[in-house]
Amino acid sequence: MQCPKCSYLRKPTDEAPDWQCPSCGVAYAKVISAQQEKMRETAIIQEDEDEGEWEQQERLDLAARGQKMLIHGLLYGILLSFIFRALTGLPIQPDLANAVILIVVGVYTLIGAVKICTGLDKGQSQKILFMVLMFVPLFSPLAMLYLSQKATRMLRKAGFKVGLLGAKL
Repeated sequence: MQCPKCSYLRKPTDEAPDWQCPSCGVAYAKVISAQQEKMRETAIIQEDEDEGEWEQQERLDLAARGQKMLIHGLLYGILLSFIFRALTGLPIQPDLANAVILIVVGVYTLIGAVKICTGLDKGQSQKILFMVLMFVPLFSPLAMLYLSQKATRMLRKAGFKVGLLGAKL
């Protein structure tokens, strides 16, 4: 048998017990057991690192998609409001149409804000705070700007190209 520690090849004339290396004196079973344990620990660490990289990529994707939703929702709201104000003679009240647009776009941007918060690894209380701020007229644009800026910084640091309409996926 060859020693797993010092690589000594056992000879038939060696007088040490069969379980022990004649050269370095270690017990074969202990060295083999320690090597197997080290291999298991290395495999577990590698799995944890792989899982961590996957979670990081998932957060980056969420932040990028959320940022796009936030920007597009804002632009859609402005554009549709102008269109409905410009059109006359519609069978629906302009104020009612604007309210429906505001609700639909508001929910869309709200989902985008939650995705950004999740991507930025914000806690539940911070998500709720930003959800509330999205409905406060003065603070809504500030909250959108803050979230978009934080997402842009994180995405650029990770190597994404971020333009005026969000990250390129």
